[in-house]
Amino acid sequence: MLRARVPLYLVAGRIVFVTGLSFAVAAAIFLLLGGYVLWAAIAGVCALPFLALMFLIERVRTED
Repeated sequence: MLRARVPLYLVAGRIVFVTGLSFAVAAAIFLLLGGYVLWAAIAGVCALPFLALMFLIERVRTED
């Protein structure tokens, strides 16, 4: 069985979203370990758009 090829925009989007999500969550963890709770919360909130966009782009992919 042949599988459909994944479009380039989807691959690039996944790379950007995973990188952004990882950076934001790592920053939140390091800031939390450092005792900067407010900055850690801000970094955690910054991760949410990347997570939402990841779900959105996967939904677009499954609709095609």
